[in-house]
Amino acid sequence: MGFKNLYALLGVAPTATETEIVKAMRQLAQLQLVSLEDLKLCKDTLLNPEARKKYNAQLFAEYPEVLEELTKPKEPEAKPEPEKRNLKTRGKQKNNRKLWVYSAIFILIVLAVASGIAYTYYMPRLEVKNAVKDLLKDPESAKFYDIRKIKNDKTVVYCGGVNARTTAGGYGGKNRFVYLVEKKEAVIIPNEKPDDESDEVYYSSLWRGGCQESSLNSALGKAEKWLELHNKEKKAKEKRDSFSWELEQSEYLEASKEYLEINEEASKLKEEITIYK
Repeated sequence: MGFKNLYALLGVAPTATETEIVKAMRQLAQLQLVSLEDLKLCKDTLLNPEARKKYNAQLFAEYPEVLEELTKPKEPEAKPEPEKRNLKTRGKQKNNRKLWVYSAIFILIVLAVASGIAYTYYMPRLEVKNAVKDLLKDPESAKFYDIRKIKNDKTVVYCGGVNARTTAGGYGGKNRFVYLVEKKEAVIIPNEKPDDESDEVYYSSLWRGGCQESSLNSALGKAEKWLELHNKEKKAKEKRDSFSWELEQSEYLEASKEYLEINEEASKLKEEITIYK
């Protein structure tokens, strides 16, 4: 389910009081214009001060135009013709003016705090989602799960899951993803084991090192070591196959021994890295 603007659903402003929100909920319930599920969501979210604070922060991140509208200076109203008032009336007006100023200052402070929360918490996650969406066939259908920030050594990554529609029209199933903050690069981890061993080791090192063991640099170091052994293994095999068993048995046996030693070391290291069993 996508993020909902509950204030728009109720037809009230984000600065509405609890009384105004309850009144709007009752009216919509009587008219049966919203579902019971949405009314419960409004109650649990907007009538709970802590939940509402967090919701407002996410709202301003998802709909920045709402925050912009709230903070936009109002058009100055035309001044009415001055009327004669007694001292008592003037005193009341002065107090009302002070109350309005204090209320405006309070609202601006709340919005500033909410904007700070939105920037530090939700904005990075929006960046992550957009980077992952760029890799999908149908970005607008993307559903995200369990996005979490993980510090790896001196690097930071975001890990999570995503599901989106395929070219056939249906959802293809949840896939894991890793977002590398320093490179601003997202990588979707396939569920099925890749045919190419190099791809298997690369995807595995990203997920295991970045999201499971919090040691990304160490995992990538192992992947580089495996790639080095993998290249040596191919050369050793070519060397072995260059000898004739019938004519050069000793050379063939020596090259075979070298190949098997490298193969065994590479296989053990790959077993440590892979997430595909």
